[in-house]
Amino acid sequence: MTKPLVKPYGLWRSPMQLTELFSQPSAPMYPFRYQGDLHWLEALPQDGGRVVLMRQTAAARQCLTPPDFNIRTAVHEYGGRCFCVLGEHIIFNNFHDGRIYRQRLCAASTPIAVTESPPAQASRCFADLLPLARHNAVLAVMETSQDGAQRDSLALIQLADEMKPVAPRILVEGGDFYASPVASPDHRQLAWLEWDHPYMPWDQSRLVTAELSGGADAGELQIRKRQVVVARANQAVCQPGFLADHTLLFVSDGGDNNFWNFFSYKNQQIKQITHGEYEYGEAHWIFGKRRWQQISEQHIIAVASRHQGDMLRAIACSSDAVAPTSTSACAPPAELHEPEEFAVCADLWADTATHELLFVASYAERSAQIRALHLDCVPTLAAPKPNPTPQPDDIAAHGYSQPQPIAYPTRDRRQAYAYFYPPFNRRYCAPADAKPPLMVVVHGGPTSRATPEMNPLKQFFTSLGYAVLDVNHRGSTGYGRAYRQRLLGRWGEIDADDIADGVRHVVAAGLVNPELVFIRGGSAGGYAVLRALTRCARMFSGGACYYGIGNLLTLAKITHKFEGHYTDRLIGEKFAAESARLPASRFVQRSPIFQLDRLSSPLILFQGLQDKVVPAAVSREVAELLSKKGISHEYIEYEHEGHGFRRLSTRVDSLTRETAFFAAIIRAKSAPAANTGSPHSDGARA
Repeated sequence: MTKPLVKPYGLWRSPMQLTELFSQPSAPMYPFRYQGDLHWLEALPQDGGRVVLMRQTAAARQCLTPPDFNIRTAVHEYGGRCFCVLGEHIIFNNFHDGRIYRQRLCAASTPIAVTESPPAQASRCFADLLPLARHNAVLAVMETSQDGAQRDSLALIQLADEMKPVAPRILVEGGDFYASPVASPDHRQLAWLEWDHPYMPWDQSRLVTAELSGGADAGELQIRKRQVVVARANQAVCQPGFLADHTLLFVSDGGDNNFWNFFSYKNQQIKQITHGEYEYGEAHWIFGKRRWQQISEQHIIAVASRHQGDMLRAIACSSDAVAPTSTSACAPPAELHEPEEFAVCADLWADTATHELLFVASYAERSAQIRALHLDCVPTLAAPKPNPTPQPDDIAAHGYSQPQPIAYPTRDRRQAYAYFYPPFNRRYCAPADAKPPLMVVVHGGPTSRATPEMNPLKQFFTSLGYAVLDVNHRGSTGYGRAYRQRLLGRWGEIDADDIADGVRHVVAAGLVNPELVFIRGGSAGGYAVLRALTRCARMFSGGACYYGIGNLLTLAKITHKFEGHYTDRLIGEKFAAESARLPASRFVQRSPIFQLDRLSSPLILFQGLQDKVVPAAVSREVAELLSKKGISHEYIEYEHEGHGFRRLSTRVDSLTRETAFFAAIIRAKSAPAANTGSPHSDGARA
């Protein structure tokens, strides 16, 4: 075995090649079986992140989506599941033109347009497609945009036999937003979620039911007897679905429930099923993330999330009996073994005919894969099958840094959470008594969450010799409603404090070098980067801001509809163009652009020019002011990128620039006498 090279932390050479790392297939999404073959969606990094349908047969792994098609949607900008299977067809939204297509589930099949092109000067896109086989139709969330205005509705799409493109027919409208349409087994009952400004779906949302009446012809279908089942203040609903006996199941928090728990609705009665401190729901950022499936007449299987990770739990719908699922052989309930834990478990799909549950499992030690469980004995499950879609794992091949879940005290005597990754690279070791630089990672949202799943970016930084602190500040999901809602009115303050307290915690534990602390994040995480660098300037040595928010006033004027009032609630002030400019306004006080004089560490910024969530004007303001003030920075734009970089070339280029930027800072701090002047300057636009 070769003796490790001695080199300072943060300056190690990673064994991972970025082009190879980012060229690996994305995590599989939305698995299902058709005629015994496994199918799933996958993003192709070499093709700009285009999303395609894959099939695994006994003989080969095939892509079924032709080159000119992209199974992706821009509804609410973040998109999500935008396809369904109906008979022998996949019905999907094509990202390029916003039309619905259908394609036979076989190789060399050409998609055929189902919906008409939108009117001139308008656009459409669809999500959460619900198949209505009885009516040869699909129900979907439809977002239309015209003259700068966006409108949500639930639209019915007839799958005409003559293949003539049709116009979607709106069945439900009037709410600001819709999601998660579901149908009873006989397609006579519908349920869906809706919510209105100023709330986000995890703040306050409604569960609505209605009868779907009419003949077999979809053109005759109408909505009748619409009824609001849940519409309480400060209560959020998610994950609705009908059981085989027509009971409506859903997940909700609020009231006496700090955590997202299961409820049933039948015969005008709501009954709470679970009472645990697990999160059975999650914040609705993207469509179609299925977290439970019915697996027998009396049981469902559901994802339960907590700080340590996710697990699958079998739940008896007729009582509050909850049991962990065992990955050992079937055993009586009294002999249940500890359940297998996952970093993340998602996209459940059950087939009662074949007694199988498919799901996507992510792990700390290897990349995401599709798993299959037999459902022959309930509530205990048989051992998982091996991964049916094995892929080369460049990270695991070189070893990886194991995330350590930590909880740390905050300055107001509460608690926040994070995952700590120590540096790891078999080829190197650091000089004696040296401590690694710290890279603080802040997730977006800010109502999202960091998870301990295998992540190429975090593992790449640890292979360079950084320790990584992945923070779940207050406002993050996964820790109950109270934890999530504490951010309201305090965005830019309490999250920045939690980040700083996390840094102090690992510094006090002697895990990192307090003189080399860096921070990176995108979107709301980019805002956190700018707030941290201006509020705690002496704590940080540098930062990387990806499509981040520097000026809340600019963001409030030009952001998209889905988050149109999000900032108001987060900072606790309703935006008004005139009053927001006043020095006492929270929009001014919480905008990093007005505190850039406090910035004392170099900063690198990245921005996509197609970004509609955080438009380029927001980042350009920061870069221009940094130039005027002579503050060391680089600013890079990417012409064809939106909110979240998808192209292989962009991902490689941005991370290469970022790591070189930080390496220069480490070298400068390690040998200050030999490095006079600023190591950074205003960068060119790519």
